[in-house]
Amino acid sequence: RVQVLADGPLQGAEASTSADRPFYSLSTFRVRPEQPLLPVDKTLWLSDNFFRPSWVGTGDRRLKSAFVVLEWHPELSKDRQKRGMQTRMRRFFAAELAAAGGNPTEAAVKALAKARDSLKSEPLTAEEIPAESENGQQHLVVLTLAEAETLRWIVRSKAHPVARDVGFALRTVSGRPLDASPGYVLQRKGLEDDRLLCVLRLFNSDMFFQDDQINALELQLKDVPLQLRQVWFEECLRLRRRRARYLWMDTPVAKLFTPQEEWSALRSQALLKALRQSLRERARLEDVEALGQLDWGPDALRNHLLRMRLGFAASDLQEAISALPVGRQGAIPAATVAGALELPQALSALRELEGLRAARRVQEEAERLEKASRVWQCQNCTFMNSALSSTCAVCDFGWTGQRECPSDKWCCTASTGGCTFFNPKLLFYCEVCGRARPDLASMAF
Repeated sequence: RVQVLADGPLQGAEASTSADRPFYSLSTFRVRPEQPLLPVDKTLWLSDNFFRPSWVGTGDRRLKSAFVVLEWHPELSKDRQKRGMQTRMRRFFAAELAAAGGNPTEAAVKALAKARDSLKSEPLTAEEIPAESENGQQHLVVLTLAEAETLRWIVRSKAHPVARDVGFALRTVSGRPLDASPGYVLQRKGLEDDRLLCVLRLFNSDMFFQDDQINALELQLKDVPLQLRQVWFEECLRLRRRRARYLWMDTPVAKLFTPQEEWSALRSQALLKALRQSLRERARLEDVEALGQLDWGPDALRNHLLRMRLGFAASDLQEAISALPVGRQGAIPAATVAGALELPQALSALRELEGLRAARRVQEEAERLEKASRVWQCQNCTFMNSALSSTCAVCDFGWTGQRECPSDKWCCTASTGGCTFFNPKLLFYCEVCGRARPDLASMAF
């Protein structure tokens, strides 16, 4: 698979991979047939160890996080190699021309053969290879950590033909250089480089970008509709299965999916979305029902939401409520509150959740009654105990025939100098010997 660095990408192979073609164009990346493509720069490539095109439609697979990028210029390397060989040939040509009696064709053939043989023991030097060339195109490839480590080993073992003949460099997704082969030529600079690396960070589901990076992404994605950008990003985020601590709507990346005139309202919209989610998962049914029954003043609505203990600070709730339109009398209509907070959906979700809890309680009670109808005989004292008890009610021996501490007591352990008496958990010191319970130091009062 390393030989692909010397061969370069094949035309028309952007959307497929094989054993000897491990890269495909990022512009063809999708995880489901219905997912839209993101038409990014054709020089951005993806290793099939992240996601293979043959997996599309076969079910979800976890998408790895990207850390290392390969900057690779196969055509430029070939051009430099060709010019270096021409320089090496000229070094042998004069002697071979004299030996061939002035026959230039024979001399050129022998000089070329000698130049090739000399590369085995004497690689091309910096003087023989042209310092700069405008031919060829550079590519950026997202690699896995294992692939990056393999390339670093190739760079360090300078005798490897790929390291000697092909120009490539490794860097982090943020742009910091890691390593480079001897044939690498720094050709891409400035804003263009930032745009492409920011696209790779977007693939990596990064959410926090600086203003200049957002501008660079806007330039790179200027022809891509906002909705398409959002769907593509959310699909990558979904496959990474992150339970994000922050909603992406409350991060700088949201600017890529929102018209610029709406950027000032991003914070309040993100808080409203989080509030809707919290109402469905944490609220009580009667509190949500009360929200849709009357008109609310902004302060009264904020105080009611605070009493519901949904996990929001008063300032966050105030900012979320400020996005709701106020009526002529200074109150927010009940219909507006119900629509903005999606109260019908929240009520439906809470009723379904309550039904599941009730079913779980019924099942647990049935299991408890079924277990209570069974008994086990203590091997020590032969007392018949309920199956709900793990220790004997008379002698404290367990099912295993060994003396065990009941779940509602603690043992004054002999290993700490105790008397082995079982004390109620309400006591902090042994009733018999007065020793402190072993976990007293870690208890919170």
